[in-house]
Amino acid sequence: MFRYVVAIFLGFIFSQNIEIVDIKVEGLDRLNKEDIYRISKLYPGMYLDRGDEINKGINKLWSLGRFSDIQFYLEDESDNGITLKIIIDELPVIGDVKYIGNKKKKDKTLNELIELSSGQIISGNTLFNAEQKIVNDYIGDRFYSVTVSHEIEDTDVDYIKNLNFYIYEGSKSRIKNINIRGNENFPFYSFLNKNQLSKIFGNTKEFKWYFPWRGKFNQSDFDMDIKNLEIFYKNKGYRDFKILSKDIAYFDKKIEINIDLYEGEKYFYKEFNFINNEIFPDEELLKELALKPGEQYNKEKLDIAIFDNINSLYMDQGYYFFNVTEEIVPYGKDSLIVNLILNENEKVRIRKIHIKGNDKTAENVIRRELKIYPGNIFDREKIIESMKSLYMLNYFETVDPQISVVSDKEIDISMNVVEKETGRANFSMGYNEYSGFSGGGGFEFINFLGKGLKLQVDYQKGLQNQINSGFNQSTSSGSADFESFSISFTEPRIFDSRNSIGFSLYKAEQGARSGYSDYDIENIGGSISFGRRFKWPDYYTGGSWSIGIRNSKYFGNLEDLENHFPDDLIHGRNSIPYANRKGLKLTQTISRTNIDNAEFATTGSKLVWTSILSGGFLGGNENYHKHVFNFKWYTPITNKIVFYQNYTFGAIKALVKDEYISSRTRFALGGTGIPYGEMLRGYTDSDLGPRIPGTYSHGGNILFKYSSELRFLLSPSPTVYFILFADAGGIWEDFNNVDIFHLKRSAGFGVRLNMPMLGMIGYDIAYGFDKYDDPLFTDPPRWEQHLIFGVPLN
Repeated sequence: MFRYVVAIFLGFIFSQNIEIVDIKVEGLDRLNKEDIYRISKLYPGMYLDRGDEINKGINKLWSLGRFSDIQFYLEDESDNGITLKIIIDELPVIGDVKYIGNKKKKDKTLNELIELSSGQIISGNTLFNAEQKIVNDYIGDRFYSVTVSHEIEDTDVDYIKNLNFYIYEGSKSRIKNINIRGNENFPFYSFLNKNQLSKIFGNTKEFKWYFPWRGKFNQSDFDMDIKNLEIFYKNKGYRDFKILSKDIAYFDKKIEINIDLYEGEKYFYKEFNFINNEIFPDEELLKELALKPGEQYNKEKLDIAIFDNINSLYMDQGYYFFNVTEEIVPYGKDSLIVNLILNENEKVRIRKIHIKGNDKTAENVIRRELKIYPGNIFDREKIIESMKSLYMLNYFETVDPQISVVSDKEIDISMNVVEKETGRANFSMGYNEYSGFSGGGGFEFINFLGKGLKLQVDYQKGLQNQINSGFNQSTSSGSADFESFSISFTEPRIFDSRNSIGFSLYKAEQGARSGYSDYDIENIGGSISFGRRFKWPDYYTGGSWSIGIRNSKYFGNLEDLENHFPDDLIHGRNSIPYANRKGLKLTQTISRTNIDNAEFATTGSKLVWTSILSGGFLGGNENYHKHVFNFKWYTPITNKIVFYQNYTFGAIKALVKDEYISSRTRFALGGTGIPYGEMLRGYTDSDLGPRIPGTYSHGGNILFKYSSELRFLLSPSPTVYFILFADAGGIWEDFNNVDIFHLKRSAGFGVRLNMPMLGMIGYDIAYGFDKYDDPLFTDPPRWEQHLIFGVPLN
């Protein structure tokens, strides 16, 4: 506390320039009077001209937190000025801190907990906080009967005091009984009954010897369970439900919880009335409400129906200031009349849209993704779709639209974004126990120069695991190494339009692997592309078309070359024989993506349909057409658990009879899918499908694969999630051999981590249930490990 007395505070002093002749200070132990002058900004010889100097001086001294009492007096007044007297009572400081009675916790632990040490000032607030920290720490360890008191002990120095904390620990207590009275319609315990109240108490459980981890009491968890109990009853129709009393009784080694409740009647809707609605008729509002007379009362569903369904209906039409008042009138014994009083107000237009937080990304890159513009009627749904489009760019951690009211007819919208690192070293690596490591790296910029440009440089390298020698490894190159380099560039919204352009260049060398590829292959080529976002069926849908050229050389045994290629394509017969093919291909891709997040999608789907025509009327001597259909579907279980499904179907057909189709063009299945195959965990890389006995798979012309995953989000930033998965798939030579009832199956678990600058990293452990299509391998592969860098997002 503090008090001050100034005899001339009635305005006489503060109406003149009064000089402070002297300031006397009493009660100082550690400070001197010069310290008081400096802190209070009051000095002998200064003039009081504003009238609040003394008041401010007192506040400055008090804010220092070193005094228990401050008293100001006017000691003398004369024509020369005034003399002030300040009497101060300084708070003591800590000498030693001792604990008495603490058997379960060491002094060092308690010192670290309360954070009090020698030389600190002792105040009532400091002592109260220290006691509460000790009590809460003991309660956290189930010592619910703990009590803590303190004693301030004098020392030889007046202003130094020792602190003694007296602790009565008591015994550990567990919840032994939860007694609920008044629950006539729902039992507390009932085996296999989904409505048993014990399930509602998810955090507060009785201790049982067979559930030794239960029995801990936490007040905040208990309050949450009581809230959940109320929600449960009101969602079951019991609108009048209430808790009459709740008592937590602490005994030496046990806790008893007693709850008295009143269930009331179970209610049903009698009718819904809409009042003051002019924009939409009752029939349309009732349909949008999605509730019917006779239906059981459910508070949660009613709130959603009113404040989501009805509210959205109006806000999507521009009625930003729309609001609804709910009035529920009991009728008879168990019926409710719901009156919804609507205040529709006027339509609102958007005056301005501000972009904030984009330090790296150009403003036009953000604006071109928006589905709503200045001058438009306000539309809540389009704002949500704009947020989704911005998230899908994968440039931003958060997108937060803020609305500012300009007038009753205009609003401003601020799109506040928080950017994240988008450039990354795009390492791509796979490992399994049979084939060892394969992969490479490069750089990927999805927001190059902040203009939304996409630039990617990629290098891949693979080495056959020489430790495993069970397969025939005799090839023309002596290994199954591969190496590739590619560069691509895309302008996804040229001149901020719906159109995109791009190009790519690549060079690849693939070593032969007996059975999978008969030749060492060298490819070099490039492509140019054009794309467009469609207006129909919606703006999630787009297409792209590219024209590419490729020059391929196949090095191998001359006899094999003559069996696979026309004579005019074979060169180097007297030195190093190879076949040289040139192909011109046209690729069309139709896609639709409406997922809500690029790194951890919880809802929506992705569909991609790709068709390739090579040769034929386009010219060249690689003649085939290839089609791949891929569909991904995301279903939310909770906000952190998602069920993911992935369907892939593909087919290749030669345009010329007995046309040789290279292994890089055919489908490959198994393992990580790196560098160009399809993932099917639990098996070695690209090793499923038709094969000559004792060799590797040589791929296939027909592909079918299905994957499902249950994803558990562990961290949103950086994105980390755990997965349980099951895969099934197969590849075949042609449709005559397709058998979707005999697929290769696997199941397992894994984790995904999205590292800034590195991209997605994955580690999977999978069990393959089915054996390879090779009579020499009679057992399934069983457990396989897969380490993957550069996992495609989603």
